[in-house]
Amino acid sequence: HKVSAAAPSLHSTSPSPPPPLGIWDLVYRTQQHADFDTLYSLPSHSKHWRLTRWTAPAKMTRNKAAQAQPRILAVDCEMCHTTKGPRELLGVSVVNCDGKTLLRALVQPRGRVLDLKTHITGVTEQDLQVVTTSCHQLQDQIRKLCTEGPDTVLVGHSLHHDLTALRLDHRLIIDTALLYKYKGLDKCTPSLADLAERVAEFPIRSNTEVHSSTEDALATMKVIQHALKHGIQPLEAPEIRVPKEQLCRLFMHRVPAGTTEAQITALFSSSEAAPLPSTILGPTWRAGSTLGSAEVEFASVDAANLAFKHLKCHAQVHKDVRGRPQKGVLLPLQSTLSSAEDLRVDETQKVKLSTIIVLIRKNACHGGLMFHSGSTRKSFKKEERKSVDNVEMFDSPRKSFKKEE
Repeated sequence: HKVSAAAPSLHSTSPSPPPPLGIWDLVYRTQQHADFDTLYSLPSHSKHWRLTRWTAPAKMTRNKAAQAQPRILAVDCEMCHTTKGPRELLGVSVVNCDGKTLLRALVQPRGRVLDLKTHITGVTEQDLQVVTTSCHQLQDQIRKLCTEGPDTVLVGHSLHHDLTALRLDHRLIIDTALLYKYKGLDKCTPSLADLAERVAEFPIRSNTEVHSSTEDALATMKVIQHALKHGIQPLEAPEIRVPKEQLCRLFMHRVPAGTTEAQITALFSSSEAAPLPSTILGPTWRAGSTLGSAEVEFASVDAANLAFKHLKCHAQVHKDVRGRPQKGVLLPLQSTLSSAEDLRVDETQKVKLSTIIVLIRKNACHGGLMFHSGSTRKSFKKEERKSVDNVEMFDSPRKSFKKEE
């Protein structure tokens, strides 16, 4: 066949624009993400949970690509900490593709309120005094919105948190947290604020402003609309520099309950060349958690770097999701058994020694940057973990940036 003179050169270096996407394409991409089944296997059979009228399995959405585009609704929730859990429903906003707010309401949370997180939600005890809507009533309102048309797709950022707070299972979803990533940082999830500003050119709250579920729902909708029009491309990691005072600290996590400052200090005394910490902030543990975190502060940035260098590392030095250097370090633990008689051991066996691996990382990447995509993340090999006798390992779930952060 003859090649038209107007045809582009095969050797052209200019990238071709990504093809336009449809709503079903974004649904399918969300469902194809490696973490989708884990995040969205919701306990819809449990008490107080509701299913929407119809739930599409993943294999059906691709066949719908040629059909009429469904209606999309953006959802974002406010959450608080109660005796029922740390992410109980406090309020919700629903926005349509025209930017119109279809629903905005506060609810009486389940359980006794422990923390309204007013600095994030802006909701006070006085605001709740006039609220009569229950979580069950709000579920019915959202289910009605989801069933007004043949196909309604809910969109959100880390939407599984919102659906869990609502106790609502709706599988036709688009999750912007599963669509976008940073170049070279496949496990690092961009925040909604970053996506809104850099993708949709719709800046939302600053660090001094409270969270608005309506604004966040609208921001998510704008990100989706940009993806439908321009496609999806990986983002360059933002060039954010870590404050100098943070560079003097090492962050320690997966710290088991009961760990003392003396045990943490001992980790840095294995080498005479390594400086000792000047201050240890923590460790602290969240309610109901057996693993916590601590910050280990040194006299200077150089001292912190030197201390990290001399830490005895189990397995390999690797990178966390943002590209920051991190080491797995063996922490000896000693716990006294409460009753030798109950455990049928003699007095000389009342002390049980064990060792676990805690993670210690720098607070910044090379050059003091918060993100670094220059190298791939390495993880501990199973063979290397098994090589240490009497070591208790804790699974480390993939972490992402929370909307509150």
